[in-house]
Amino acid sequence: WPTADALGLGGLLGAALRRWFDGGAGDLSSAREVRGLLDAAAVGLRALLQMQPFAGPASQRLAFRELGLAIGLASVRQLAVDSRGAGDARAELVAPGLEALQGVAVTVPDLPAFWSAAAHQQVRSWTDHLDINAVMLAAALVVEELCHDPL
Repeated sequence: WPTADALGLGGLLGAALRRWFDGGAGDLSSAREVRGLLDAAAVGLRALLQMQPFAGPASQRLAFRELGLAIGLASVRQLAVDSRGAGDARAELVAPGLEALQGVAVTVPDLPAFWSAAAHQQVRSWTDHLDINAVMLAAALVVEELCHDPL
């Protein structure tokens, strides 16, 4: 499952959060799946960051893909909060995966802030994908609230 694609990583992290909420208090099988998703995402995020994808100008980047990563990283923050509150064997299983991923994620810049800048929304890579970029930016800006009530 490891991928170095920003949107794919966001999907993995969103899946980890959904699987966490799908599992019950004693569901260690779902916790193992969550741990696998977190471990795969950590590998992929390290590989992505080695390519320095956020160093280039907005004109050479795809906002919706980066914002998918931002949404996924917010999912991890929600998962960390919820698992700490659980304080059970499931939380113990996912804790190392969360710590490893969070250790890498701290180096990811604030992608919603970058794409919120008016100058970055003037480039062709933004305007050519305006609909999906606007939706992804809106979702990224409110994802903390959305994660409290997963669909």
